[in-house]
Amino acid sequence: MKKFIKPLASLKLAVFIIISMATLTAIGTFVEAKYDAFAAKKLVYDTYWMAGILGLLTVNLIAVMIDRLPWKRRHAAFVCAHIGIITIMLGGWVTTKFGLDGNVRIGIGETG
Repeated sequence: MKKFIKPLASLKLAVFIIISMATLTAIGTFVEAKYDAFAAKKLVYDTYWMAGILGLLTVNLIAVMIDRLPWKRRHAAFVCAHIGIITIMLGGWVTTKFGLDGNVRIGIGETG
């Protein structure tokens, strides 16, 4: 089991994931600046490679937590931080799949 977990929990993998996410986010920012948010969402953020990188990040975070088993009291902050990141990413996925996107314009002096 350790032979399978160690590569998934490596710092090199984490650095690769972070650099990949930064690159994709930068590309998405440039696409949004040139076109619009819908284009950036379609061309960058809702793609298989972005989902793959986020999935790989989730696997990396879980593998790191498994690699540190059995947890001791001093690992509480470490475990909570990793579970928090996974929870935020799960919330983002739920929002992407089932959320509504929209806006409301309220002019100066108007009430909503």
